Amino acid sequence: DHNRPAIPASPRTPGKRPSKERNLRSHPSVEAGVTLACKEYTLTATLDSVMEREQNKKSYAIERAFCSCLQREKAKFSESKGGTRNLSPCPKKNGEEIMSTKKIEVPYIDQTASWPTGCESVSSVMLLQFLGLDIGVDEFVSFLPKYPVRKENNVWIGGDPSQYFIGTPEDPDSFGCYAPVISSVLNEIFRQRNLPWKAKNVSALSTDTLLSTFIDHNIPVIYWATIDLLEHREGPVWKLYSEDGASFQWRSNEHCMLLTGYDGPDLQFNDPWHDHGVIMYDRELTERRHREMYSMAVSVEPF
Repeated sequence: DHNRPAIPASPRTPGKRPSKERNLRSHPSVEAGVTLACKEYTLTATLDSVMEREQNKKSYAIERAFCSCLQREKAKFSESKGGTRNLSPCPKKNGEEIMSTKKIEVPYIDQTASWPTGCESVSSVMLLQFLGLDIGVDEFVSFLPKYPVRKENNVWIGGDPSQYFIGTPEDPDSFGCYAPVISSVLNEIFRQRNLPWKAKNVSALSTDTLLSTFIDHNIPVIYWATIDLLEHREGPVWKLYSEDGASFQWRSNEHCMLLTGYDGPDLQFNDPWHDHGVIMYDRELTERRHREMYSMAVSVEPF
């Protein structure tokens, strides 16, 4: 997860809310109004803009924003106590409704001194500690399958980061690993401790879906992006240690954080690099860096 020189010296570069929270019931007459139940309160409003927003919402993020907008309108409606009034427009960014706020408190661990290339492991341990497990980073690292990059007959040979951690997390010149490795290690820990959790590689899901499926239900997400949201660089190339010996190119500046919430147009993370702590990053830029790292993500669900 850091800027690193090239091989041989350095390979790696340092929805929808639950239905109980929102229920919309429309009256057949547009003039009659509609009752909107949002969280703990009920508002009565004239229908035009409300029905249009309901019919045209394009994503779960807009639904969350709608609920948040109603919360902001609560004070305005409280004076009229059941009167009718048009809702003022919700704030927008780039034509899209700004999302509401959700923040999960998760134990924070800094990786920099002890695990300079161990962002994936540190993010995973923060998630495990949030779930109540008594586990440290060194114990998690002991579960990682590891494979170094080394030179054989003047050819650099290494493992597949979807199967191994390339190097070791304690080594500042190591690389890292991809989502399948982390989900596999998490499931092995759950299995050994007989815990009712299952880790899932959710790399195919959009950030909107990650928020609605996991964050809105108080489950953090291990989320790949880049170090300090720098643009990725095409990194070192090596031959995979496999029968076909295919070539693999590392994407430098790779980084892994724990997604723990959102606030308007920003995403909240526990970022383990350089004691960044609990930090907000611009969502648009973060999602771009996330796509540069193959949109990789891992989370957990009970079973």
